[in-house]
Amino acid sequence: IFLWARLAFTCLPTCRVRNYMYLLHIAIVAAAYVTVCAGSYLMIRGAGAVSLGQGALLGIGSYAIAIGCVTFGQPYWVSLLAGVAIAGLISLVLAHFSIRLQGDYLVISTLAFQLALHEIALNFAALTNGPMGIANVPRPELFGFSFEHDMHMLIFASVCAGLALALTCALNRSPFGLVLAAVREQPSLAMAAGYSVHRTKVQVCAIGGIFAGLGGALLAGSTRFVDPSSLALGESLLILSII
Repeated sequence: IFLWARLAFTCLPTCRVRNYMYLLHIAIVAAAYVTVCAGSYLMIRGAGAVSLGQGALLGIGSYAIAIGCVTFGQPYWVSLLAGVAIAGLISLVLAHFSIRLQGDYLVISTLAFQLALHEIALNFAALTNGPMGIANVPRPELFGFSFEHDMHMLIFASVCAGLALALTCALNRSPFGLVLAAVREQPSLAMAAGYSVHRTKVQVCAIGGIFAGLGGALLAGSTRFVDPSSLALGESLLILSII
């Protein structure tokens, strides 16, 4: 929420009041990053699993919307669910194999995943259109109501960000949140109490992947364009800096 407000008010002096479309765009982008960072907060602050792959998962959500809707002509909601599911599944698999590593090795493994996915998006032109990207990404429709206008898209993005924040707060205050705290602070004691450190971290990474995929879909709807920069390392570093 602080990031959202800060981005909006920073742009106020440079933007005329009557030309508020730019402010709406900034607010949509901020809401998308709030959604991503809600899941990343659970991973890093909750379970202590530092990952440099969140930007790649965000890009997966963006490309899922673009490829599903533009390339294959699928409905927006089908592409959205596919993107969220793929991002969550990839995050789960990546966590299963990399979470056993500690410290710098965990960061390096997720960094390798981030860089590899960026290269795939850059060179697999048959699917991603390479460095030219995919344009004309559609926005959602619900029961005949279109979110084509930026204000309507902002409402949709704000609802998603609010739900992500509410779910994050609920998980932090739930028994699962206590397990996360134990895994982060005293993993040996958590194991002695009967909790699986590995399974807990894999679960929270899957949740973080789902939120990242949803945030990526919101970004694609905001800019209506997706290219390999959506999978760049800078996205992961930005997410870490926000948290």
